[in-house]
Amino acid sequence: MKRISYKNNLVTKKEISLKPPVYVVVLLAVFIIVTVYTTIKTSSLGTTLVDLENIEKELLSENANLADSLVHLSSMTSIEKKAEDLGFVKPQNVIYLGKQESVAQLR
Repeated sequence: MKRISYKNNLVTKKEISLKPPVYVVVLLAVFIIVTVYTTIKTSSLGTTLVDLENIEKELLSENANLADSLVHLSSMTSIEKKAEDLGFVKPQNVIYLGKQESVAQLR
């Protein structure tokens, strides 16, 4: 682009440089590098977030299954069945001892 200036009533033509200053180019390069780095970091953090969400779903499901198992295994019917399997039975004859009777007596 040409610029015309009038100095001392003389017309002179000067070429105007369209070339940007060096600091503008450096600043633009730094901006582009930071933008690319930020984009890459964001996408990698996104995949990490998806992995953590999947782990969270698995743990919540496992927690629900364990809670169901706890409820089932601590129910009275389950405890009674385990007691029978171990040999515990309901007593047929219950003997109550009074104050006068001794529990263990030498004969």
